[in-house]
Amino acid sequence: MSSNNAASLVPIFDGSNYGLWAVAMQAYIRSTGLWHYVLGKVHRESFPEDDAEYNKLSDTKKQAILSSQADFDREDGMVLGQIMLRLLPMIQQNHQTYPSSFSLWNALKGSYGKLMASTIFKDFKDCLNGRISLTADPNAYFDKSYADYSRMKAAGVAVPSQLQAMIALAALPQKWEMLITVVTGDNNLEDLDLSDVCTAVITQHQADSVRHGSGKHNANKISAVKHKCGNPNWQDQQGGSNQQQCNNKHQQGQDGQKRKHGKRAGKGKAKQADHSQQHSHIANVASMVPPISSTIALPAPSGMQKCTITRPLPKQRTPCYRIYV
Repeated sequence: MSSNNAASLVPIFDGSNYGLWAVAMQAYIRSTGLWHYVLGKVHRESFPEDDAEYNKLSDTKKQAILSSQADFDREDGMVLGQIMLRLLPMIQQNHQTYPSSFSLWNALKGSYGKLMASTIFKDFKDCLNGRISLTADPNAYFDKSYADYSRMKAAGVAVPSQLQAMIALAALPQKWEMLITVVTGDNNLEDLDLSDVCTAVITQHQADSVRHGSGKHNANKISAVKHKCGNPNWQDQQGGSNQQQCNNKHQQGQDGQKRKHGKRAGKGKAKQADHSQQHSHIANVASMVPPISSTIALPAPSGMQKCTITRPLPKQRTPCYRIYV
């Protein structure tokens, strides 16, 4: 990670967030290896004020002092600039006259580093009003709680660990209230700690995430083509039965279409469908003798009665042939 990206992790100091800003700023300056300038452990080398002592210095010594001053000004100036860039413009204007990072850091600490009752009360109120969400990462809630309790402890208002755990249990959503029994049942009162609640809540959140995530992939294939056999099923053990059901439904659909399209269409399709299993016979319809009798049913007082009606044979028609020469 570059220094510019790391510096962006330090919040802007606005006068009300000194505790958070000071921790982040210190961590960033330490990462650059220049924190000893802020502590005042490195001093800027100077020439003797007495002219006699100055004249006794050799040219090599004078050059070494000038080089040391240049190195100090460069590195301490880097730290000073890093601190100024993370200040609110109004605070920058009020502290722009400080010559070194050591003097600037101590000035900010003296003005804003004092713990006041209003700041501690705000941290305590945030702990009481905090709520654990079912969907959000619970680590954010516990990180803020640990930070608030640490600042209160530094101010001399330490909250007992048992009370910290109970405040966190009271912040649980209704769906996770069973964790109250789990945490209080597994720990004695003197051993109850905020970390116990944190472990139980994070474990529950991860379990819910896995459970909900496993049901998000049960989706059927979307297609604009209408299927007659339902949604596709790719299970091998059911492939044979599903294919057989699909063939049966397809065959039933063809039979229904045969009945709907009338005799002419039905004859044509029937011949095509059964061509491999049936025999075709060609007959002359004109040479067939029509039936001369037919039976009909007529209603009668005693029930239905059958009557047979006989018709005379039709006259035989002799074909006529013409010969063209």
